[in-house]
Amino acid sequence: MRRAELIDRIWERDPTVWTGGDEAKWLGWLDEPRRMRERVEELGTFADEVADEGLDAVVLLGMGGSSLAPEVLRRTFRCESLHVLDTTHPQAIRSLEESIDLEHTLFVSASKSGSTLETRSHTDYFWERVRKRGGCFVAITDPGSELERLAGEREFRRSFAGEPTIGGRYSALSPFGIVPAALMGIGRTAATRSASPTRRAASVSGRSS
Repeated sequence: MRRAELIDRIWERDPTVWTGGDEAKWLGWLDEPRRMRERVEELGTFADEVADEGLDAVVLLGMGGSSLAPEVLRRTFRCESLHVLDTTHPQAIRSLEESIDLEHTLFVSASKSGSTLETRSHTDYFWERVRKRGGCFVAITDPGSELERLAGEREFRRSFAGEPTIGGRYSALSPFGIVPAALMGIGRTAATRSASPTRRAASVSGRSS
């Protein structure tokens, strides 16, 4: 099979490129840069509001695919204001807590399924530590999840819906990656704009192979 043909079939959402199983249900990542570009101003405004309120530290509570992109972005852009908590080790949690001012910290609970035990445990712990103030929390989760329900019940500042057709480890350009990026002050259009020419570039490359 020619490379260009393979690329075209991926963009046509042909599941037989893989196993022919349920892959067709998990190809939302192909369209996510376009969807996120439509939300650039919304996310920028949200990040500005957080900064204006003096919340100068952000703690991402997440595991696996929910924490990978934020951690890469944090290291790449050397952002000291964002912390990623992806462990339940007591010393790691204590060290993080000692390094931040709880009164000026925004906690981002990120779980695609909304039922990740570690993330729920982190959320409940810091919920108590900030005296149950919903304005200190944001949720990123798929629609209809337990975390979405919890965010509504506890009146979190915001709840950002993930795209159900994207697997966790393909979610870097979805709210799981872009919301933390906005909070880090990374260029409002940089991430999604740089991803947008992917199809055209891949097709050109494939036809020249």
